[in-house]
Amino acid sequence: MISGWGEYGSYVARDVPLEPHFASLLPELRWLTTPEDLARLAADALSSTSPTVQVAHLHDPVVPVREQALVVSAMLADAGRMTFHELVADAPTRAVVVSRFLALLELYRRGAIEFEQDGALGTLTIQWTGSEGSIDVDVDDYTGAGDADSATALSPSGAAIETEGGDADE
Repeated sequence: MISGWGEYGSYVARDVPLEPHFASLLPELRWLTTPEDLARLAADALSSTSPTVQVAHLHDPVVPVREQALVVSAMLADAGRMTFHELVADAPTRAVVVSRFLALLELYRRGAIEFEQDGALGTLTIQWTGSEGSIDVDVDDYTGAGDADSATALSPSGAAIETEGGDADE
């Protein structure tokens, strides 16, 4: 590469103005920034405060599954049979819909409901098989089985809770 520099070392760049027909194609330069704008930008760039990004709007408030399990079980106990769409028709947010779905899974695990679905992606119908009235589900206060694979963790309130460990296949 250095050998190429020697070959072109005698070349000198031309210092000529832009031809008039090309100069007419250039847009007119308009400077809109005032000296005060430049001073503010410089002060912002040189200030010691680090920028912050607000993320409060990204996090939905927590919707307790236990509370939604009470709502869902009361609705199903009254109606006997409802579609998932009917169960979430009055849900004000997507978080409430998710919480109600998780409540349905917990109620199914406890044998209080049965699912019916004619085909893949068909209408999901839920039938109440539990006792009269709503069922109190303690999903927020879960404690592990206490075996050797359990680990202790802290809940958001600071109370110690047990979580089950072990194989992912369980």
